[in-house]
Amino acid sequence: MAKEIEVRNLRLSFYTNKGMVRAIRGINFSIEKGETLAIVGESGSGKSVTAKAMLGIEAPNALIEKGEILYKGKDLLKYSEEDFNKIRGNEITMIYQDPLSSLDPIMKIGKQMTEATLLNDKTSRKNARKNFNLKVKQLRSSMIAAGIDKSIISKELSDFKKFITIGNGLKHKRDTAREFAESVVFDMDQLENDFISDTPRPLKEALKHLCVKLHKVYDIYVVSPTNQKVLALEKQLNELVKAFKKGDNTSEIQSIFTKLRPLLEKDIKKDGPNFFCLGYYLLKNKDVNLDNQSIEDLNKTIRSFIDENFMNEFIANIKRAMKANYERYLPLKKQVLKSIKMFRNELEKNDWNISKCADKANKLADLTEKSVATLTLEKHIEIYTLRNIFQAEIKKSKLGDNDQLSEDKNVLDTLLLQLENLYKKLVSKDYKLDYSTLSVELVDYFKELSYDMVTHISYEMAYTKAIRIMEEVGIKEPRKRFDQYPFEFSGGMRQRIVIAIAIAANPDLLICDEPTTALDVTIQAQIIELINKLKVERNMTVIFITHDLGVVANVADRVAVMYAGKIVEIGTVDDIFYRPAHPYTWALLSSMPDLDTKEKLEAIPGTPPNMIYPPKGDAFAERNKYAMKLDFEKEPPMFKISETHSAATWLLHPDAPKIDPPKAVTDRISRMVKKMEVKKEEINEK
Repeated sequence: MAKEIEVRNLRLSFYTNKGMVRAIRGINFSIEKGETLAIVGESGSGKSVTAKAMLGIEAPNALIEKGEILYKGKDLLKYSEEDFNKIRGNEITMIYQDPLSSLDPIMKIGKQMTEATLLNDKTSRKNARKNFNLKVKQLRSSMIAAGIDKSIISKELSDFKKFITIGNGLKHKRDTAREFAESVVFDMDQLENDFISDTPRPLKEALKHLCVKLHKVYDIYVVSPTNQKVLALEKQLNELVKAFKKGDNTSEIQSIFTKLRPLLEKDIKKDGPNFFCLGYYLLKNKDVNLDNQSIEDLNKTIRSFIDENFMNEFIANIKRAMKANYERYLPLKKQVLKSIKMFRNELEKNDWNISKCADKANKLADLTEKSVATLTLEKHIEIYTLRNIFQAEIKKSKLGDNDQLSEDKNVLDTLLLQLENLYKKLVSKDYKLDYSTLSVELVDYFKELSYDMVTHISYEMAYTKAIRIMEEVGIKEPRKRFDQYPFEFSGGMRQRIVIAIAIAANPDLLICDEPTTALDVTIQAQIIELINKLKVERNMTVIFITHDLGVVANVADRVAVMYAGKIVEIGTVDDIFYRPAHPYTWALLSSMPDLDTKEKLEAIPGTPPNMIYPPKGDAFAERNKYAMKLDFEKEPPMFKISETHSAATWLLHPDAPKIDPPKAVTDRISRMVKKMEVKKEEINEK
């Protein structure tokens, strides 16, 4: 199964007045598509910090020292804020633990659900147009630098902008028609329920609204404008709705719904053409009629046409431009490398203070940012965090925080060393770029921007989508609730609204940061059941953050136990609950309430360590009654127990004494095993 997201050796710290807080200390894990990973641990263990790093919403004083967060093959730590804006709230979303503080108390729920969609739509179009024009300008400049004839450049870029706009315009028209068709099907279902329940909602207004949307489903690649069956049913429905009065029999309308629904559902599933290729074909063949070709034959025709007449030569010219662009910035990269070495030499001086070389620091940050080739889409986190770190150090210097500056000197040197190694690789003669792949990626980037430029979401579409999602998350009477304020909802209903907002963009990855903490037990169960249901129906990947192992058992496929910025144990739910290996996991299980026993819960002694001064050995050693001398001296590696189960404890070393889990844990496991056996017997009897 494909990995949805993978975290590799992530290290993250925070600058504070008292010192560097080592919040995340080299964690590794991956999550497969459609899986739920629960991250468990006490407050301050680094659970939420890890999640926020995935969304690019770390605190301003955060420093990512090392690591990768790979999502769809790309490192999120190298994303700019602009890049994150494209995926945050769309592909990766987050549910927070307190629904009341997540919602604006003086804004109606409906506006909160549609506001982000509508504002993002407007901002997205504006930013897309700006970035598209800028990147075209940069490409033109690089093509000229590569020695390509200016008349060829003008012709190619002019045609490219025209046909990509034509193609994406057609794609947006198709997508809009499909959205309206899906909305009509949804509204018919809702209205049929209203007919049966004799709802007080004004049915004529709802029916008129449906007729307006039905008129917008026509597109050659969805419901054909010549589809006589749908046209006839639309005409009949309009006539019935026009004459409809309160209390009238709805059987004729329901009969039309029954005939119309399968027609729309069939057309919604239609495959469309390659709109990028189609745009070029229509630019060069304005009067051609493609109605009689199958989609498969059409795609072959238009793909062959664009490759032969435009794309092969255009890609070849982009490759030349990208090579010239990279070579143009190579001298600047060499200057950066030289400046980094000089700056690191300054760091070695005993009387070093950043205030003495603030100008040098800012010039190095300027030079580093200017050394990035303009056609490069990949971002390196070291380059874009350098200025922020310099500014933080200069601020501390002005405050006279010399003790902290001395400690941070090592952190700064580490970052500069990473940057130096990066630039050594970039300027090396052995460093080769795959310009063919990079050229295709640049064209794909233009496609995305162009589609964002033509995409428009109307209020009607946003409203319909909001109503549909409210219904999906279990909000009764969604149209009525749409116009209510958060204080008119219970805690559980508010959390359902927060979940609805989070899944509105149909994300690939949903991060739930203790979403049940502020709710009572019965509502907790409902919210967990809802998250599980949505995960299956939408094929989402879920990260579930909690301190409650009891919640984990009902929601997770795998569990990662975190303590003091490290993952100390990771495995399947069965591994963690039936075969726990780390003393911290034992402690968490021992402190879990259990209805099947009257024994006193065991509290975990002591408190988590001060992460400004992380322990030398196992961070849990001070609180661990099973700790050995080695635990205080050396940090344990991650020992592999099975293909699915690993734990970082010296108790798993072959030379370690055999120590069994505490009686509270073994008794709990025995009770759980017996319950499982009883359930199996009951199932077999049935």
